[in-house]
Amino acid sequence: MASLATAFVGVGQGVCRKSEQSGCIRTAEECAPTSFCHLCLLALEDVLNLPLKRFREDKGQALLEVALCLPMLLLLVTGIMVFGLAINNYLMLTNATNTGAQTLAVNRAYTSDPCNTVATAVKAAAPNLVYANMVFTTTMDGVSYSGTSCASASPSTGAAANLVQGTPAVVNVTYPCNLTVYGKNFAPSCKLTSQTSVVIQ
Repeated sequence: MASLATAFVGVGQGVCRKSEQSGCIRTAEECAPTSFCHLCLLALEDVLNLPLKRFREDKGQALLEVALCLPMLLLLVTGIMVFGLAINNYLMLTNATNTGAQTLAVNRAYTSDPCNTVATAVKAAAPNLVYANMVFTTTMDGVSYSGTSCASASPSTGAAANLVQGTPAVVNVTYPCNLTVYGKNFAPSCKLTSQTSVVIQ
C-alpha cells in the first residue's frame, strides 16, 4: 500500500512531498482536504481496505446466522432421528408379531400354553425391543386371552383347546412409542400396535 500511496502522492502536484527523508505524507488525512492528493488517497484507502471490511462484516454475519439457525437445525435433525427410531421399532414389532402368529398356527398339537408360545416367538424375533413393555392379546376361536401365559393342563384342554384346525387366530401386540426430543415428549400417548391374523393348521 505504501508504494501505491507514494505514486498517488507524486500526482498531487506538490501538495504532498514524495521524499521519505523530508517527511512524505502518506495518508489522506495529512493532505489538504481539497487537493487532488487527498481525493486520490481517499479512493486508494477505500479500495484497499474494502475487502477487509467486507470480510469482517461477512464473518460477523455468518456467525450470527449460525447462532440463529443452529438450534433449529439440531432440533430438526434430532426429531428426524427420534422419528426414525420409532419407525424402526414399528417395523421390528410388525415382523415379530407375524413370527409369533405363524408359530402359533403350526403348534396346535404341541403346546399347552398358546399365549406363551406367541410371546416367546415375538421376544426372539425382536431382541432390540424391551420385552417387558410389550402387551399381548391372543384370540383363538373367538376367545381372547391377555398376557404372556394362558397355560392349560394339556393341548386338548383350556386355552389350547381353542386352537381348532381351520379357525382363525389373531395376535395383537402393543408397544410404547417414545417421541421425546430434548426432554419434550411430543406424543405422550403414542403406542405402536401390530396385529396379525392366521389360520390354525
